[in-house]
Amino acid sequence: MKNIDIIKESFLFPIKNYKYFAIAIILFLISEFSQEYFLHVKDSDISMIIMMILSLIIPLLALGISLQIIFHLLDKKRGKPDISLHESMKEALQDLILESYYFLLALIISAILAIPTGLFQKIDDIPTFMSDLMMATEGTSVFEIMGSLPDLTMLDTLDSLKITLAIFIIIFVIMFSICTIAKIDLNINEKYKQTFNVFHMLGIIKKIGISKYMGFLLLIVIISIFIANIIYLLNSSHIIGSIISAFLEAFTLFFFLHSFAKLYPE
Repeated sequence: MKNIDIIKESFLFPIKNYKYFAIAIILFLISEFSQEYFLHVKDSDISMIIMMILSLIIPLLALGISLQIIFHLLDKKRGKPDISLHESMKEALQDLILESYYFLLALIISAILAIPTGLFQKIDDIPTFMSDLMMATEGTSVFEIMGSLPDLTMLDTLDSLKITLAIFIIIFVIMFSICTIAKIDLNINEKYKQTFNVFHMLGIIKKIGISKYMGFLLLIVIISIFIANIIYLLNSSHIIGSIISAFLEAFTLFFFLHSFAKLYPE
């Protein structure tokens, strides 16, 4: 299947499955509002501990249930998805660990590639830079990170910093794509340990075809730049921001998992 056809089908995927897509949006919206509520409530120490636990569990359940629904649809299983809270937590934790692993790899590779730019005068600056970058991207959507590359040219800062940020976003896009391929591979082969093997994932990309894979990533980046600009224009209030965030979290899962499932070699 051609890359453009994969993108078209993936955009239609949540629309065709609008009932399940709506469920995912509602789940992420509940997650957004619950986290905001738990962060601002002041109560006893015991209540605070309970609320902190709930603020962690609810987003994980929202993610896990959404993943169960999407993989049920991708596998074209009949009937309604069999939702299990235990399996949802397992799916979410596996997904969180996997994404953290590839995000950390993106940070490490970016820091190493940034050394020749002269950004780090001392080796001690590298951990500080990585920490600052993690804080800067926390809570930022995948689309916003991918779509921020053109804005780097507008920064009134050191050229070495511009180059480093550009390197990070490019590496992030590549690592994010490998991570998503790993998720599809896990759903197909059910070998979690294998998903951390970058060389195995590169072998899958080789089967896809380097030119096809790079062309696909280019389309993803173009779409991300377009959506990032829409987010910037619409994200004008707290409530609207929460709704946009919930919509994007659901759409990101549906769109990316479907597109990479179609890209995955048979």
